[in-house]
Amino acid sequence: MKRYLVIIFTAIFFNVVNANSIDNGSDKLKYSHYDVQLKIIPEEQFISVIGSLKYLVKTDSLNEFSFNLHKELKINNFSINGDNSFELDTSNTNVRWLPDAMKITYQTKNKIHKGDVINIEFSYQGKITQWPSWSANVIGADWVEMGLYFPWYPSISDQFTYKVSVDIEPEFNVFAIGKFTEKDNKKVFETDFPVSDFIICASKDLTIRETQLLNQSFQIVNSSLSEAIVDSIQTDIEDFYLSFSNWFDKIKVQDMSLVISKREKGGGYSRKGGLFLGGMSDSSYVNERIDYVKYIAHEISHFWWSGAPGNWEDWLNESFAEFSALILIRELHSKEEYNSRIKIKIDESKNTPSIWGISRNDPQATKVFYSKGVVLLSELEQKIGNKKFLELCRARIDKKVNNTENFLNLLSNIAGKEISVWFERSLKTR
Repeated sequence: MKRYLVIIFTAIFFNVVNANSIDNGSDKLKYSHYDVQLKIIPEEQFISVIGSLKYLVKTDSLNEFSFNLHKELKINNFSINGDNSFELDTSNTNVRWLPDAMKITYQTKNKIHKGDVINIEFSYQGKITQWPSWSANVIGADWVEMGLYFPWYPSISDQFTYKVSVDIEPEFNVFAIGKFTEKDNKKVFETDFPVSDFIICASKDLTIRETQLLNQSFQIVNSSLSEAIVDSIQTDIEDFYLSFSNWFDKIKVQDMSLVISKREKGGGYSRKGGLFLGGMSDSSYVNERIDYVKYIAHEISHFWWSGAPGNWEDWLNESFAEFSALILIRELHSKEEYNSRIKIKIDESKNTPSIWGISRNDPQATKVFYSKGVVLLSELEQKIGNKKFLELCRARIDKKVNNTENFLNLLSNIAGKEISVWFERSLKTR
């Protein structure tokens, strides 16, 4: 069975205000905003960036700013309110999915208040030639997919909006989430809703199919799939949405895009407004259909399961998403298929650390979140029944429960103290 590393897991403004002062116009800015001029030469794996960031401060005790940027990029300028006295750490970051990033740190010199807007300007360029074999971000003559996992932009942990102008050879087609326009032979993309990643895709044979999904705009971006397979994928996605909405709760469906990447590795990931999936072909979709059901359904379920922090409590995102995909297999295909996959999860869970407190960088974290957590949720469903389990899921979504302590309290209220104590013990000792 083909396995996928599913990476779930997190732009710049040229009309700069006074660079030596803090902009206190938070009533005009709801989110940090990037405005970027990006030049890409895919064949040379080269990018050049000139841009700025209006950074909206959301904490009362901000002592420093920290940004991640790919270590192969040469910084020409990086200034914060006109001050370029930043520190650069090129040693490996401790961020699991950013092994090739360097850290840019700036110690604040003036008092920073919640709601202030900091003006950051930067420019840099370089060839990006290093990334792990599992990376979902790549750059080359055949396919470009650049986002947080490089990262090619100075990434922040908060949500943001962006406007990006892409300068690339005319034979390349480009896709990014957001409104698309063309100006001066450049591709311009702009978001009017907050996102957590800044993803640019490009290839010479990239095509964008505009259609409808649940009465909203739906784009399918790909380079190799047949129309028949694209139709099947769209039908599957709509079925998955309807099933999850029926089980968990209806969510407001926004305009969405599905990107079928040309990369073979890197698995899939979801972002607001889009799903990005790799390693798919017509034949693999037909011959490994149930694998792809799980693959796509996992990512779609993150529209319900995505609010927990990215530490050990990420099990509330990943274990719930993976188990949701298996429930869908059970309901849309067969209990036998479900049972066989649960057995695989049990085998994969053996001799792995407990969920409680595990480092997200632990080499076995993937098995813990994608297998052990699934096994515990399947046992929980068996103990309390499917009806009460779905009640738990709906209550978790309704009350925005995204940490383990609150989840255990919720479980106690719905299924009883004894069940909650058993599940807490399982998280800590299994």
